[in-house]
Amino acid sequence: MQSVIFRSSQLALTCFIVFGASQVRCQPDECKAAQTSPGDLSLGISLKNGQTVFREGEIIPLSAEYTANTSKKYLLNNRGYDRSGRLSGMEEFCLTPVIDVDPLEDYYSNPWGFFGGGLFSEQDPADQPFSVELQINEWLSLPPGHYHLSIVGNRVSMKVRGTESSTEGKAIPLRSNAVDFEVTSADPEWQAAQLTAAIRILDSPALAKDEREHAARVLRFLDSEGSTRELARRYWSGSEEFGWEFKLGLYGSPFRSVAIEAMKAALVDASHPITREFASTLVELEMLSDPKLRFHIDETKSPAEATKAREAYEKEWLC
Repeated sequence: MQSVIFRSSQLALTCFIVFGASQVRCQPDECKAAQTSPGDLSLGISLKNGQTVFREGEIIPLSAEYTANTSKKYLLNNRGYDRSGRLSGMEEFCLTPVIDVDPLEDYYSNPWGFFGGGLFSEQDPADQPFSVELQINEWLSLPPGHYHLSIVGNRVSMKVRGTESSTEGKAIPLRSNAVDFEVTSADPEWQAAQLTAAIRILDSPALAKDEREHAARVLRFLDSEGSTRELARRYWSGSEEFGWEFKLGLYGSPFRSVAIEAMKAALVDASHPITREFASTLVELEMLSDPKLRFHIDETKSPAEATKAREAYEKEWLC
């Protein structure tokens, strides 16, 4: 059974404060609520290849596996992608200490942020375990430190008796085991070596697509000035191979001024295609850099007032 769902990528947060230059958030509500799971369901996570120490900007890969011991009782949503570029909501990250920066907060919290959906089917998790690969960098930019992580999975629902469908909107929050890992500072030599290797792979069309896609994501999350310039050099519309990774990398880069400078340089580079999407991305990054032009969400406003404020902003600034 194929379905299409549309879901916001905004996390349900219980509070938000600013601490120095870092954003410090309370855990998502799901992390507080999902302390126990049904005895015949389980969700296990592990760091891939047993690696527990990562450099800042290095991809942190996580494997999650859903299992059930009772047949014909549960259904699992096996959705693996979202047209917005980020599959959010299926797994929520519960991190200690709760110091996290969403690299794409600017993109998804502004009027031009795109929320999509994706096809999925449902399967009985008792028939066989369901595994999903996650990269923590997609949702969190972690500074150096020691971290304790578990996740809450929202893929499993009770099966409706006598049907092949689940109880819509009643996912059973499953709390996983916890893993510990460390993030250390990235030195310039390591960053330069990662950048060189990623460029070499991306420039080798004979290599397998998954290897080149991994290189594109290395480039996206590396968070160096050099990687930011390379993202701008390779991005032109988002429709090119891995173009969406390049675009989101430009939004997520901590070197926004470098991204803007590199994109402006591309405007006069005869070898760089310039599209409406490229120009729009450049304008959006410039608007995000100007406090007068940013869209500000006033959390004291009612939903109706917030909607009106967003509509007024779109009318004034967006085509």
